[in-house]
Amino acid sequence: QDCSSLASINIPSSVTSIGNCAFYNCTGLTSIEIPEGVTSIGIYAFSGTPWLTNKQKDKPLVIVNGILIDGTACSGEITIPNDVTSIGVSAFQNCTGLTSITIPKSVTSIGDYAFSGCDNLTVYLEGGSELTSESFGEVANKVVTRWNEDNLTWTLAVDGTMTISGTGAMKDYGIDGSPAAQKKDSVKKVVIKDGVTSIGDYAFWNCSNLTSITIPDSVTSIGKSAFESCSQLASIEIPSSVTSIGNSAFWNCTGLTSITILGGVTSIG
Repeated sequence: QDCSSLASINIPSSVTSIGNCAFYNCTGLTSIEIPEGVTSIGIYAFSGTPWLTNKQKDKPLVIVNGILIDGTACSGEITIPNDVTSIGVSAFQNCTGLTSITIPKSVTSIGDYAFSGCDNLTVYLEGGSELTSESFGEVANKVVTRWNEDNLTWTLAVDGTMTISGTGAMKDYGIDGSPAAQKKDSVKKVVIKDGVTSIGDYAFWNCSNLTSITIPDSVTSIGKSAFESCSQLASIEIPSSVTSIGNSAFWNCTGLTSITILGGVTSIG
């Protein structure tokens, strides 16, 4: 700690652990190689080194046996590798130049203050993760859950807005299979972007808090049970591009008081 003139260090393979604050504030440290035998790295081990302070986009993440060393990347866009299971205490604290970070579902824990002070950050959380927005402390309101479903991308913001973008047909799902159904209690508004050509089977099944949806002119079909049991959906307009509405598409939509079906529909299940 505070060895400000230390420029580089070679750690032998016999070392298995690096303690808390071991190289904290070593402001001259520009080169370090971590051997494969290291399985434990303490909090703040490298905080205050040039990796943290120079904020260069080309500084790589340093991963040792699934452990993310704090302060190794501090700006631009970061994708955490799939084998990482945890992000340490204060890992990216005060990284104001960090604009986005993508976190895989393999990550199961986020340390305290990991993103504290990251004022410009958007967190993209892989769909299926057991983490919640509350896991991210100060940036909880900046967490977006994202699913890549073949040719389409589904995102769910903290405010309950689910956006579906891309080109082509939506997959058909079973009960609880779609990204929306997986988060059925959180989805409040759905925006389908132009380019999506269909709404798949069970796409919004049992999204009981869904109150509004925007369907673009690119959509030509609505699958079976697509909106089944969306009990808070009060009104909907189906554009003229839609030619078919599947079986039970709006079954048990007990709050639905108004539906507008324009001239393109030729088949209603």
